[in-house]
Amino acid sequence: MDESSVIGILPTLKTKLYPPSVTPDLVPRVELLNRLEREHERPLTVIFAPAGYGKSILASMWLKASGLPGGWVSLDDSDNDLHTFVTYLLAAIETAVSHKPEQTQDQLKAYTLPPAATLANYLLADLEQLETPFLLVLDDFHFIQNQLVFDFLAALLKHPSKVLRLVLVGRMDPPLPLASLRAYQLVTEIRVRDLRFSLDETARFLQQMLNRAISKEIAAEWAENTEGWPVALRLAALSLRQRPQLASLRVNVPGSNQFLHEYLLAEVLIQLPAALQNYLLKISLLDRFCVPLCEAVCLDANENDHMEMTGDEFIQWLQQSNLFLIDLDQQNEWFRFHHLFQDNLRHMLERQLPAQEIAKLHLRISKWFAENGSVVEAIQHALAANDTTAAIEVFTRYRRLAMNDERWRQLEQWVHLFPEEVVENDPVLLLTRAHLPLAYGFNFDLEAILTQAGSLLAEQPSDSPTTQALWAELSYFIGLGALMTGPPDTAINTGAIMRQTLPSDAYYLRGQAVGIEAFGHQMSGNVQQGIHIFQKALNTAEWPVNLQVKAFLNQSLLYFMEADLTAAQILADRSIQFALKNNSNPFEARYFMGTALYLQNDLTQAERHFLAVTEQPAWVDPLYFAHAACGLMRLYEAQGQPQKTEAVLQKSQSALEEMDNAYSRQLLDLFQVELAIHRGHLAYARQLLLPHHIDLKLPIWFWHYYIPHLIPIKLWVAEEKNLKRALALLEEMDEFLRKLNRHIHRIDILALQALVYKSQDNWPKAVEKLGQSLALAAPGKFIRNYLDLGPQMHELLVQFCKQQNLAIMHDEAYVAQLLDAYPNPPETKRVSPVFVADDLLTTRELEVLKFLATDLSTKEIAAEVNVTWSTVRTHIKNIYAKLEVHGRYEAVQRAKGLELI
Repeated sequence: MDESSVIGILPTLKTKLYPPSVTPDLVPRVELLNRLEREHERPLTVIFAPAGYGKSILASMWLKASGLPGGWVSLDDSDNDLHTFVTYLLAAIETAVSHKPEQTQDQLKAYTLPPAATLANYLLADLEQLETPFLLVLDDFHFIQNQLVFDFLAALLKHPSKVLRLVLVGRMDPPLPLASLRAYQLVTEIRVRDLRFSLDETARFLQQMLNRAISKEIAAEWAENTEGWPVALRLAALSLRQRPQLASLRVNVPGSNQFLHEYLLAEVLIQLPAALQNYLLKISLLDRFCVPLCEAVCLDANENDHMEMTGDEFIQWLQQSNLFLIDLDQQNEWFRFHHLFQDNLRHMLERQLPAQEIAKLHLRISKWFAENGSVVEAIQHALAANDTTAAIEVFTRYRRLAMNDERWRQLEQWVHLFPEEVVENDPVLLLTRAHLPLAYGFNFDLEAILTQAGSLLAEQPSDSPTTQALWAELSYFIGLGALMTGPPDTAINTGAIMRQTLPSDAYYLRGQAVGIEAFGHQMSGNVQQGIHIFQKALNTAEWPVNLQVKAFLNQSLLYFMEADLTAAQILADRSIQFALKNNSNPFEARYFMGTALYLQNDLTQAERHFLAVTEQPAWVDPLYFAHAACGLMRLYEAQGQPQKTEAVLQKSQSALEEMDNAYSRQLLDLFQVELAIHRGHLAYARQLLLPHHIDLKLPIWFWHYYIPHLIPIKLWVAEEKNLKRALALLEEMDEFLRKLNRHIHRIDILALQALVYKSQDNWPKAVEKLGQSLALAAPGKFIRNYLDLGPQMHELLVQFCKQQNLAIMHDEAYVAQLLDAYPNPPETKRVSPVFVADDLLTTRELEVLKFLATDLSTKEIAAEVNVTWSTVRTHIKNIYAKLEVHGRYEAVQRAKGLELI
């Protein structure tokens, strides 16, 4: 399996992928089509003009006349999101050329969407496989206002594909580099002046619509009064159809002004039967419609309405009368009105019907869309009716299925449809939003969730099954708190209550409940009971694949917390293989597998798993990605490859910056302190640590293997400072972890305690604590925990072997293996706070340092080294810290003194 194909793309509306039909009654725009054909090799064509100028029809005509394959996307305001926009773009490409842009599609399935420019590069790479040029029309592009979408298209046009001919149709110029494209003759521009009907086109159009001869004088009068505005000409022709053949065709309408279109529309409508007017006005509330939807809107079963025509007859009448109808699919099932026609009909409806009657229509529409699975449109129409209760009911109806599939992006989209005050005051919406930070790897405020959602639920009827299910869901967050801080009984009871109370089809939440209960048992010292709970749940429920993958992983974590690395690896591997077999996400399991192998000093296999995670940043929970990067950097440090360490650090920082995840970026920043300590650069480590506030008060989240909270203590131990405080904190942490049964972390805490006692020359206590650490580590054959603590730990291990009675040692062979793992008996390294700069500066930092000696600004340096401005600022900050200077001039002078420049 391709490990990047793990998360589904949101479903597309196929009706958005078809161009409007070019019917025989339309006047061919010969001159414009000839111009488009002459310039068809240009990578971009823009057709920009106000509503009603025939922009979409012209694009559709060209699509039909060009002879090239073509794709079409009708955009709307729900597409104003990079993920959704590119989803439709790819669907249109596949429709046009029967080619699936797999690399780009895989990126859309990723855990985190890559940057716009990166996504564009993937698409360009996919298009390299094609030989035949094709047109891709993005209609109603004025709905797009998201800068990320503009960045994506700008990157796509920076090095244009040899096959893609992009056509943008809209009402206004977007913020794209049109000027530079124009300068290099890479864009064709069709504007209002081009789209206005000429005198000949006006005459031909009126003659065709009215089926009578049109004199040049009459054509000139209409052309002048309408200023060649095609939609006004169409309405004028429709209003004139009923006139006798001998009646005057003089304009006889108000002059060319903003009221012309509405005036002409009223002239057309007044000639129609009341039933048709009623249909037209009601259907104007719909952005797309079909026969059954028309009937649902225009006939209320609770009223005494009768349908003077069926929905099918209404559609046929629209088609025959050529009344601004646009078909949306090849099956002639879905349609829409021309936007300008729809807008004016809607304004008339608002003047004719009271607001409450229009609200009833919106609710009928919402009900129909909800019954047919169109959640977004159902919610939008319920909200348009000012019925938030109905909108929330639609959301609730489909929410559980989306949660079971972990479609967090879709859930986020649905939540964002609601006004903020509605979300803040509804427990269902509020709890759904509370899940999103956990799903995306962001930090979250547990106490705020419990307080706010709890107060809302307290106002609900306590005997309602819905309320009870929501209390059970809120208990999930209580259970998370228990896993962080204890006590175990709270986790066990919370998980059990959730399983008893949650609906049987709430698979995601029931899976979380099983995990909380199982981990509660592990915390209480009964890991086998936790494993049994998982196995029983898997055997008795039809869990979705994604949740089965998590169940295997969580069993691995139970053993991981027990410090049983062998059992943890077996179940982590089972999770990986099951995920790969079922096209699901294996990366969290790969992180834990890599960590277990690293701790056992199997660096080759550990690297393979860490790389699988760090090479796919978009696919991974940002927090897991950051931890995997830390594991990989530790591995390269262990192998004596600092250049690789720096490469991983820079790549990971850039990836997390693109993800906009400050919480995970801080983890990498803190890991740099750890690296400096490991390398003996203690003064630099202190400087790096200064901006960071690390709360050493318990409780602390001990879940991933790497614990950044220990960094200040490690620095104190290395410097042999603050030892009493370090010892007090370590003893408090050890007591806390002992109560939670977190053996995996107690190994490190006890080893650090041993080093503190050694620094205090309290050898008996040092040996005692090291013995306790080794007793926990021996069954799992932990190696790196001790090697990574440096030469001081080697000295202590040797002393331990001398002082301990080997007969009562837990595993004599294990300790021997541990000592043998040190490549050579290391020398205790004491490094002066004044260090040699070229040992510390990375290759990129040296490159930036040389530019600091010039008059280039920070942004200009960023352009020279091809990184972001913020990345250069980080490099400069590091340079100042390493050279122990406070500004650019001082840095340059110090660098010259050290012969670095």
